[in-house]
Amino acid sequence: MESRWILLIAMLSAACADFEPVDSTAELNGREQMGRGIAEVGEHRLRDHDRFGNRGDADDGGDPGDDGGDDGGASTDDSLRLALPPGSAFLAGDEQLGTDVLSAVSGGVAPFQCAIYRGNGAGTVPLGVGQDWNADPTGCTISGAMFGAPGNYGFFVEVYDATGVKVDVPVMYEGPPCDTAEVTMAPAPADLVIGQPGAAHTFRIDVTDIDSVADGEVCDTCLTTSVLTRAPLETAPRLDCNAPGDVCTDGETVVQNSCPSENAATATRFVAVDAHDPVRGDKPGWMTVDITINYSGAQLAPCGGKRWACHVEVLEVP
Repeated sequence: MESRWILLIAMLSAACADFEPVDSTAELNGREQMGRGIAEVGEHRLRDHDRFGNRGDADDGGDPGDDGGDDGGASTDDSLRLALPPGSAFLAGDEQLGTDVLSAVSGGVAPFQCAIYRGNGAGTVPLGVGQDWNADPTGCTISGAMFGAPGNYGFFVEVYDATGVKVDVPVMYEGPPCDTAEVTMAPAPADLVIGQPGAAHTFRIDVTDIDSVADGEVCDTCLTTSVLTRAPLETAPRLDCNAPGDVCTDGETVVQNSCPSENAATATRFVAVDAHDPVRGDKPGWMTVDITINYSGAQLAPCGGKRWACHVEVLEVP
């Protein structure tokens, strides 16, 4: 019996001597290396997807092929710019409702501020009209009821945005027509609102029912004309119309009838604006001409009683 136990113990000892334990550290390192290799393969695959734009990852919500930019959409220019009504070269003034200057621009960065332009080719703000600072602290609303000489009045409103970009908005107010029962002018101001820069203009003015002035035994027909312009045009009496930039009266004809009867005389007067340099260089500008005719004496000196006036603004557009 004892011999059997001795033999069994000897066999077990021999088996244990041949057994080699597993190196657990090496096995763990091998598993880590395998995991890193799998991760690297996955990372390379992800980089390949990114490079070709095939994302579709759940966390960015993108579709395959979406690179995050515009889908071919055209870029828009949002800078401040003039945006007048279609077919118009100016913003028409509204005496009843007021004139919203910002309606003639688009783009830009709020807040906006407005100012009336002063300088060559500025035109004329009609009497009774101006910036309504009470209703609009930006100065971009023009309001008021105009009065003064018949004709049309044009001016510029400068619109500034928050970045300092500026746009000039041409504004035109139309007053009563210049023609009366006794005095007519051609062309009418409304027919000359838009003109070429530096173009010459000639106005024919026909006057009827000119009263005569009795000077002793001589009857004189009284007719005086004055012309006023805005810079850079020049005004002088009885100019010969030869110098560029001059405005003159020219070609007066008067028909004398019996004196002192009614409808004693008729007259035709020409007011000419010669060819001139553009009033505002390469920018739009208003050419301004004021014409006044006194055509009645009635024993008053030098000539009074009947008076006709017309204010003309021509927008010169390069």
